[in-house]
Amino acid sequence: ADSASLTIYPKPSTPVASNVQTCFGFPTPNLTSTGSNVKWYSDTTQKTVIQTGNTFAPTATAAGKYIYPVTQSQNGCESDPRKVAVTIYALPASPLTTNYSICYGSPTPDLVAIGDNVKWYNDSLKTITIHTGDTLVTGITAAGNYKFFVTQTNSITGCESPVKSVKLSINSIAPSPAISDKSVCYGSATPDLIATGTNIKWYSDGNLSALVNSGNTFTTGKTAVGTYTYYVTQTTGCGTSPADTV
Repeated sequence: ADSASLTIYPKPSTPVASNVQTCFGFPTPNLTSTGSNVKWYSDTTQKTVIQTGNTFAPTATAAGKYIYPVTQSQNGCESDPRKVAVTIYALPASPLTTNYSICYGSPTPDLVAIGDNVKWYNDSLKTITIHTGDTLVTGITAAGNYKFFVTQTNSITGCESPVKSVKLSINSIAPSPAISDKSVCYGSATPDLIATGTNIKWYSDGNLSALVNSGNTFTTGKTAVGTYTYYVTQTTGCGTSPADTV
């Protein structure tokens, strides 16, 4: 008699692999699996092998959840698949904020952002975190334009929102309007006086008690020989400027 052997190999165990998570806009992590003759498939039907080997670099970049079945083979037998998930979380929206504009000398308002786990930065690249929390006390009092950047972070996914800028403007007291003296010869047409500024007012006295005109252009009506002095101011949201003379 001759002999023949029949060997029925057990199905290999499912390979070990872990799910991965990331936030939208960040590199998608590689998937790794321990096992022999590892195969990665494109979907749960296991019709298309997209990678062989213990490491797989997913190409997904859009927010969503992606499933990649992975198997190992021993003695020509393939294991059941382990479904490995790649989750790309969407970023939360930027927090709600308001820009602020005040006049020099007024109390500087606190900057407020409405969101979760709010962070404030000194630039749009988030180089330095200058504060955490909804309210930022800047301590700034000097006139100028200042910009801060703020985000919120989803406490479940850990994803941080895009930065949003918050502007703080401390406006100087209005400067005197721009104006030039005029000179003309007797008998010639008297030129209009023109001032550049906002809400221009013309006065005939230095105490600014005798208003003679409002508006950028003033037609004096003067024709007699002489020197006439007028006092000009402009008014902005930060008050009335010192008077200039023409």
